[in-house]
Amino acid sequence: MDFKAVKNLTYVSQVAFIMLTPILLGIYAGNYLDEKLGTSPWILFVGIILGVSSAFLSLYKFVMKAAKDNERKKEEDYKPNSKE
Repeated sequence: MDFKAVKNLTYVSQVAFIMLTPILLGIYAGNYLDEKLGTSPWILFVGIILGVSSAFLSLYKFVMKAAKDNERKKEEDYKPNSKE
C-alpha cells in the first residue's frame, strides 16, 4: 500500500474540513441572528467575512505546520547512519 498517497489524501480532506466548517458556521450563525434581530442581511455578511477569515487563518497555520513537518522529515531522511 502506498502510504504517501494515503497521507496526501488525509491532507486534502483536512483542508476541505478546515475551509468549509468556519464558513458554514458563519453563514448559519449570521442567518440565524438576522432572522432573530430583523437585520437581514447585515449580520449574515459579517458572519461570512468572519468565517472566510477564520478559514484562511486556519489553512495558513495548517500549511505552515505541514511544511515544517515535511522539512523535518527530509532532514531525518538525509542524515547519515551514525551506527557502524
